[in-house]
Amino acid sequence: MRRFLPLMLYGAILFEAHAAERGLPFMSFYPNQETEGHVQNWDIIQDNRGIMYIGNGHGVQEFDGATWRLITSPNKSLARSFAMDENGRIYVGFSGEFGYLEPNEQGATQFRSLMEYIVPEERFFNYINNIHVTAEGVYFQASEGIFRFTPISEDSPDQGKENWQVKSWKPQNRFLRAFYFNQKYYVVEYGIGLTAMENDSLIPVLGGDFFKNDRVEVMLPYGKSPDHYLMGTDSRGFFIWDGQQVYPFFVESRHLIQSFPYDGVVLSDGSFAVGTITGGFYIFDDQGKIKLHLDQSTGLSANTVGTVYTDRQNNIWLGVDG
Repeated sequence: MRRFLPLMLYGAILFEAHAAERGLPFMSFYPNQETEGHVQNWDIIQDNRGIMYIGNGHGVQEFDGATWRLITSPNKSLARSFAMDENGRIYVGFSGEFGYLEPNEQGATQFRSLMEYIVPEERFFNYINNIHVTAEGVYFQASEGIFRFTPISEDSPDQGKENWQVKSWKPQNRFLRAFYFNQKYYVVEYGIGLTAMENDSLIPVLGGDFFKNDRVEVMLPYGKSPDHYLMGTDSRGFFIWDGQQVYPFFVESRHLIQSFPYDGVVLSDGSFAVGTITGGFYIFDDQGKIKLHLDQSTGLSANTVGTVYTDRQNNIWLGVDG
């Protein structure tokens, strides 16, 4: 199991001109001894109030900037993934469990499970790797299956209970990761490659079989074209997919390619921020030029960065192993 440990917040990396050239960015470190959480951290999200939520090995950690609070699932498993809808509701995926966060009668955040809407024979899955809120509904992706929850507007006979239309998909082999861009839901399946949801079917995309033996860990919009994406694989480096064909994307650091890229975001200036399993954290531009590299030699507590997230204040949050 890959373990992504204490959180690190990097502020003002992008927003002070040439800060990376003059020295290291400001860094705040939140060790698990301070948060009273598990050493594993899997995902990060910020709600509409500015509260941070961390997908942790013990559950969901809620952080208001001063105090930490733990929110658990019925099965007390690790929290792996988040997504937020237009109303500010945060959906969360655990190991063998998923649902959303809501306030209780006292106003404290609690977890509401959606497992009751899943037929019993489909309730056995490992982690919810990704969650995406789309126009068609909320997708919860596990290796063993994908579940889509679409709200139904009719009132429920049970007060306080929502109505959902649920649809599921099973892989031919196993689903690896999912992404959502430009109103299209993409899924990477081992042995098939990159697919897209079309009329409720997962259809291989043009050029997608190039990735049939890869773990595509990073998929990010590239440039101004809505159909171009930067694709980061765990072992073959980076590529550009233009909706039809795949082209190599060269970064000036061979070490980055060999460090197993795992998660990434596009920053406000168009640069790419990528965490790796063995090489730390990188920022590079659309030409592959490295703008910043952080690892143990420059202040990170470890070289494994499995979670990258930018909040509304343009701080960069990292889940660091160590």
